[in-house]
Amino acid sequence: MERMRADSIVYCFNPSCPPLPQPLADSCCQRCRASLQLQGYWAIALLGHNSLRRTLLAIDESIPPRKCVIQQSWIGCRVRSLSSLAQVPALIDCFEQDGVCYLVQEYIRGDSLAKTIATQGQYSSIEVWQVLEDLLPVLQQIHACDLIHGDIKPENIIQSDRADVTKLILVDFGAALLSTQRSHRISGSPEYGAPEQMRGEAVFASDLYSLGVVCIHLLTGIAPFQLFDAAANEWVWRNYWLHPDATIDQNNANRLAQILDRLIAPNLNDRFESAPSVIAQIERVRGKKILLPPFNLPIAWRNTATFSGHAGLFASVTAVVIAPDGQHIASASEDKTVRLWDLATGQEITVLHGHTQFVQSIAFHPDQSKLLLSAGRDRVIKLWDWTTQQEIYSIVAHEQQINTIAFSPNDQRFASGSADKTIKQWSVTGDLISTFTGHRLAVNAVTFAPFAPLIASASSDATVRIWQTETGQLVRLLSGHLQAVRAIAFSPSGQLLASGGEDRTIRLWEVASGRCVRILSGHSWAVSALVFESDETLISGSWDKTLKVWQVETGEAIAQLVSHTDSVTSVTLRNGSNLPILISGSRDRTVKRWHFSQPNSAD
Repeated sequence: MERMRADSIVYCFNPSCPPLPQPLADSCCQRCRASLQLQGYWAIALLGHNSLRRTLLAIDESIPPRKCVIQQSWIGCRVRSLSSLAQVPALIDCFEQDGVCYLVQEYIRGDSLAKTIATQGQYSSIEVWQVLEDLLPVLQQIHACDLIHGDIKPENIIQSDRADVTKLILVDFGAALLSTQRSHRISGSPEYGAPEQMRGEAVFASDLYSLGVVCIHLLTGIAPFQLFDAAANEWVWRNYWLHPDATIDQNNANRLAQILDRLIAPNLNDRFESAPSVIAQIERVRGKKILLPPFNLPIAWRNTATFSGHAGLFASVTAVVIAPDGQHIASASEDKTVRLWDLATGQEITVLHGHTQFVQSIAFHPDQSKLLLSAGRDRVIKLWDWTTQQEIYSIVAHEQQINTIAFSPNDQRFASGSADKTIKQWSVTGDLISTFTGHRLAVNAVTFAPFAPLIASASSDATVRIWQTETGQLVRLLSGHLQAVRAIAFSPSGQLLASGGEDRTIRLWEVASGRCVRILSGHSWAVSALVFESDETLISGSWDKTLKVWQVETGEAIAQLVSHTDSVTSVTLRNGSNLPILISGSRDRTVKRWHFSQPNSAD
């Protein structure tokens, strides 16, 4: 394949720019002046577009050059988990630029079902059975990864022209959604989309509906809008299913029609709820086994519960912590309360009242789960026995609001950080031990090292400082962030310190030397929360409403968790003999529980 020439026709990648062809006279778009090259890719044809996104055929100028498909995506690199499927285009690349996430996938040569039905006419019942048997196993595996395709239609189902590929291929994941995503974003094509999907409430069964509508289109050769009686809110497709009586197997046709009717039922309660349930029914009525293609299900974080209780005009969840007993969660909020929850059931156990302004930070005693610290904008630190709702003491600790509080894991002390630019160490009895000064702006986070007598602090002055706990001596001054640092976390071994800030980056620092060993980029807004799952894995929360899971060694984002509808403010983790559990808090007023498990396992 030849490389791009000056007279080549290209398209602009800017989603706000009209998708019109233009000559490659220079490297910038004639209309918006954006670069016509995107990370080494040139768009050479428009494959499809709507008001939300566009799909472009592109040239990858690697060696040798190759064709690929590029489209905007709402779920980013989560599609990577499907790359081992033979009936899904391979993921070549995934990246974010100017706040837009792009998927780069293999270009599949062949004819779509839309082209086939236009040129060859309606399908036979035998051919439609084969469409179902080809695509239902793919949907089962897509759904097992907590993904909803969101745009199943004849144009997105391809019969490859490769001789070694006999099954249909499902393309175009630009409209795909996470099953846990409740963004109320309307996706897909109205002619094939399920009613709930058109309301922005897509579920797994929405994909089944779309597949069923594709099948009745293939059987009748008539566009779906003409097969639905809107006044009666029912499908009338059977009235248009024309077939030669001499060649039709009526029993076979009736069995197919019954399955299609359940696939396209407008009411979710009347529809098949999952791909495995459709496969099982087909196997029963046809007396044949439908084989699943080989596929290793990825390990995944799944949102398994949402805790709601904080309420009021100002009720953002500002902090979440898990008790040392692993059974309880505490959440702090702008509603001036601290709430305790049962981790397993999500039941609210008690509410602690006493702060007169927003509660900003909380911390459990490392050895006594019943003891809980809280601090906030009222400049007050409170120690509670939450099991009895007893306030053990209350001290005015700083001159300005307290942003952060943390217990030492090794002894009976805790630290607080404030907008007054200081860090203070306290005994568990509430006596002041020492005050650290040096930051030029507000202290936003403090944390103790797991083994060494060190405490780290993060500040709006864009620095991270590491202090000796006994002497107050400044051990390391870590500079590199361009804006306020919002979050810090030591790795379990204590060898690394992670910091995240309003410059949208995460920096990994070697504690012993103070050297920045890696910069992680991927969030589209401030990084507001950090927690290490292990020395190898880091989890971040962001004002962009997402959490990301990072591989420390490579700096690669290996998963994105999407469920919150506003900024993520806090994350905490329970590790143990079982698979870990992640808890996140958000400005959407909720606390969410995430399980780390095989996507098809019971939680």
